[in-house]
Amino acid sequence: AAPSPASTPSSKPAPSSSASPAPASKASSGAAKPPKGKRVPNIGIMQKRFLWIAGGIFAILLLLGANYYFTSAKVTLFAKGTQVNAAFKFTADPSIQSSNIDSATLAASQPSVKKTLKGNVTATGTKDNGTKAKGTMTVYNRTNNDQKLVAGTRFQSPDGKIFRSQSDITVPKAYLQNFSPVAGQTNVEVVADQNGDGYNLGPGKYSIPALGSDQIYGQGGQMSGGTTKTSKVITQGDVDKAKQAALDADKPEAQKSLEEKIDKDQVLLDASIQQKVDKVTANPEVGSEEPNGSVSVEVTYTALAVNKSDLSELTKAQVQEQIGPDKEIYEDGSDSIQLASAGAPSAEGAQSFNAKVAAFAGTKIDRDQLAKEMKGKKVGDAIEIGNQAPDVERTEIVVKPGWSTSMPGIVKHIEIEVKASNQ
Repeated sequence: AAPSPASTPSSKPAPSSSASPAPASKASSGAAKPPKGKRVPNIGIMQKRFLWIAGGIFAILLLLGANYYFTSAKVTLFAKGTQVNAAFKFTADPSIQSSNIDSATLAASQPSVKKTLKGNVTATGTKDNGTKAKGTMTVYNRTNNDQKLVAGTRFQSPDGKIFRSQSDITVPKAYLQNFSPVAGQTNVEVVADQNGDGYNLGPGKYSIPALGSDQIYGQGGQMSGGTTKTSKVITQGDVDKAKQAALDADKPEAQKSLEEKIDKDQVLLDASIQQKVDKVTANPEVGSEEPNGSVSVEVTYTALAVNKSDLSELTKAQVQEQIGPDKEIYEDGSDSIQLASAGAPSAEGAQSFNAKVAAFAGTKIDRDQLAKEMKGKKVGDAIEIGNQAPDVERTEIVVKPGWSTSMPGIVKHIEIEVKASNQ
């Protein structure tokens, strides 16, 4: 029989074309890789790095520029000076707008403060609340004439105590009785001149000072009713003393209150402070029988204040005139000026003062030249330059900003001040 088509060799299926793709794809994958040793540059990272470097350079340049343009230095030279005592007179005038140094007249403000002060009153007065002794006086007349005595006639005891009659009387003259002279007599009520139990005298003989005669006299009976009693009383002097004590105690506070009323660039002239008492109230009133009390004082304080710079300029002008043009002022002394009033204020409030200052002066120092020499130097080198100036004993320098170690590169940014080292 003929063989089956399925069993013949020619009928074996041909290899499938789908069995060979894997090697082909592997070959194509290997062909896509770049050759070893070559990379593509990352543009984004490079841009960031460039910006950081540029920013850093800009910051450094900015810092250097700021250091150059904004650095400043305060140089203080402490120089040995000579004390110069100067005295001068000037006027502070609140009615003018600007000062005139040549005429020694300074524009001034006029601060004022109203206050109510309290004080304690201690009574020193005394009031006699005692009573006067009374009694009956028998008046004898041994003369040949009647004697009239008006009310208030004095009768004096041997120890000097005085009693006064309370009514007009007529003492009859002496007469004869059984051929013997008998003194005329009459009685009158008398009262002691002063209060006190010391006038409670027993019976005794009294003279009559107004008559100056022992022929007319009084015979007093027992005097009684006199008492001694005193109490403390508030006097006007007590109130005045308490008022003045309150005003004196308030002077420092008054000056402080006035200083709070002026600008920070002004100085209060302490010798100009005026007190005007508006009202004084005592409690209890004068004459009250109280050992203690209080006083209320309403007062207005006024003063004059001038600009510190004006006072300093005036002081420098006065001192400079004394030391001459060849020396300069290190300290003008205006911050510790001593003032005394040279008269009462005018109707416009202007007042003159006598002033004394202790200034310090010495060799002239060329500040502009020193600033040029110090420009751009290290701080330590600048200090050495300052110490070499005439009469300078030491130099202090403060540079801003604080981290800077060099002086400013701009001369006008260097401020030089001279102070007296021996002040």
